[in-house]
Amino acid sequence: RTATMDAFAKKIQKWWRNIFENCTARIVDSFLAKLPSSEKLDGATFESLVVQLKGKHVIATAKACLQRIHVLATCRHGSPPDATLPQTVNVRVFLASLMVVQFPSRVLENVGPLEQRLIDTSARVLSSFYGICASLRAARCFRDVPPAITVDFPGLLLDYLHAFKEWKVCDEGRLAGRINGALRVLRQARQVTPDDRLDMAQEIDLQIERLRGKLVLIAGPNALEAGL
Repeated sequence: RTATMDAFAKKIQKWWRNIFENCTARIVDSFLAKLPSSEKLDGATFESLVVQLKGKHVIATAKACLQRIHVLATCRHGSPPDATLPQTVNVRVFLASLMVVQFPSRVLENVGPLEQRLIDTSARVLSSFYGICASLRAARCFRDVPPAITVDFPGLLLDYLHAFKEWKVCDEGRLAGRINGALRVLRQARQVTPDDRLDMAQEIDLQIERLRGKLVLIAGPNALEAGL
């Protein structure tokens, strides 16, 4: 009876493994159908790529593919120190790497050390990710994908996420500074607005409130009191 149960359990395990692997291959197929590769996006404009990457189906498909590959690579090779759990990786941040690689001058105001690191890590993580996708599409199951292709992905993804976070914090600080400067100019203009120009005063007040709202979104409520 025990031998029969063991044989049945092995069949169930094999059946489930085949379903999981077939599902993985279909997820990769679906992702590549929407975003074939970073190189094949060369014909896209910055505006069209932004619209495409905001699409619900693209985000959902990319999330499923990223999480599946991240989980499988992590299970195979282990996690790098301070790694992020696969289910907590922000897929929008990952997709931003496509815009960084394709249109660095549109995404980045200038290219210093932080920006160059972001460009480099974006290119490396995309190359690794699409390499795994291509191998999975050919092999149809993860266990047949050579370990040499998957071993670097968890670390490359972590490097990219760290680079993106460092750049974002710095970039938001610069943007908050510019908004605060614009607020000072608008407040000065409001002080010297003639009393009989109510329309001008209302427009300035509206712009001030809009910029204050943006400042709160970028730097938090304390930014208004701190006067960044």
